[in-house]
Amino acid sequence: MLTFINSLNSREQAIGTWLFLFLAWVLIRKDTRASVFGVLKAFFHKKIISVVVSMLIYTALVVFAFAKIGVWYQFLIKETVFWIVGTALLLLMNTNKATQNISFFKETVINSLKLIVVLEFIVNFYTFSYWFELILVPALVIIGGMNSLAEIKPEHKQARKFINLLMASIGFLLIIYALDRAIINFQDFATLQNFRTFALPPLLTLAYIPFLYVFGLVMAYEMLFVRLGIFIKDENVLTFAKWKIFLLCNFNFRLLNSFVQNTGGEIIKLRSKHDVLSMIRNFKETRKMAGGK
Repeated sequence: MLTFINSLNSREQAIGTWLFLFLAWVLIRKDTRASVFGVLKAFFHKKIISVVVSMLIYTALVVFAFAKIGVWYQFLIKETVFWIVGTALLLLMNTNKATQNISFFKETVINSLKLIVVLEFIVNFYTFSYWFELILVPALVIIGGMNSLAEIKPEHKQARKFINLLMASIGFLLIIYALDRAIINFQDFATLQNFRTFALPPLLTLAYIPFLYVFGLVMAYEMLFVRLGIFIKDENVLTFAKWKIFLLCNFNFRLLNSFVQNTGGEIIKLRSKHDVLSMIRNFKETRKMAGGK
């Protein structure tokens, strides 16, 4: 644990300090302590824990495979933990977006390979002193909060312009500072270890896509089957409908999304196996007329 803490740069230490202070403040206050325990209780729900554990096992297998082929090394533990806590969990919570937009997976891959990822790495690589970061971190959080508040209320339009300008200026200065340090210390910066550190998060994200796809598919089927259960009271017909829909869509997320979007009106009328077969036949004919889209 001490080794992990020592591997943190000044910005990460500052963020950790503020998170610790915030958590301590929340737990000390009687009115907020109950809310925290409520959130923790909800998080440790059987379904949520099973998904998170599955994600951790999958990630562990990916890391093991990366280690075997010489992509992952022990010094990358910090980056791996940060990727899990940040990227992996965030993507997991947003997987429901795939049920409305199949491009979610494509956009996830593209975002992990954008040029901005390089700039983010350099900016986070060259940080200021711990005490300066201790002031900078909450300042950025406050400015970000003010910007979000200004976007909600139209009467704060002028303030939003100023805040956006301020945020852009701070971001520009951070980028210039980091790039200047990287150029001056290019030999120390352009090392194989730094390259591996930079490349790990995008590689983990790319390897994570199959898990997200399967999880999103299971979620989409579950939502559809719950909806079927509301309107179909006969268990035999319900099982028949689930089986027929799975045979039709199987692991094709795009096809499943199309089915959900185009059969909403028919699902509420399902009463018999004949209705199920009729719904699937109509869906196939509609897709055929639309060119299979």
